[in-house]
Amino acid sequence: MNIEQAHIFVDISFLTSEEGGRMNMPIIKDVDYTYRPTLYLFKDHTIAYSCGMIIEKCREDIKPHVIMKSIPIILLRPNDVLPKIKLGDGIEFAEGTHIVARGIIRSIKT
Repeated sequence: MNIEQAHIFVDISFLTSEEGGRMNMPIIKDVDYTYRPTLYLFKDHTIAYSCGMIIEKCREDIKPHVIMKSIPIILLRPNDVLPKIKLGDGIEFAEGTHIVARGIIRSIKT
C-alpha cells in the first residue's frame, strides 16, 4: 500500500481504553506501515467497509486524543463508499465491534 492509492484523507483521533478504544495503540508490523480497521460512516452505521490506513509518517503520534492530520485511507471497495461520502463527514474506525477511533473526511481523491 502506498499514498498514491489513497481514496480519502482523514483527521483521526484514537479513543482511550476507558472510552472503549484500544488498551494499547496498534502495532504496525508490515513494511507498508498500514493499520487495517473497519470503517463506518456516522450517517450509516449499519454497513462496515474494509480499509487500510497508511500511518508510516505519524506512527509515533498514535496516542489517544492526539489528532493525526490528513491520514491517507485506502478503501477496499471504493465504488461502494465514495458515492456515500462528502468532505466533513464523520467516520469511525472499529476492530470487531469496538470503535477505536473517530475522524473527519478532509479530502476525497477523484
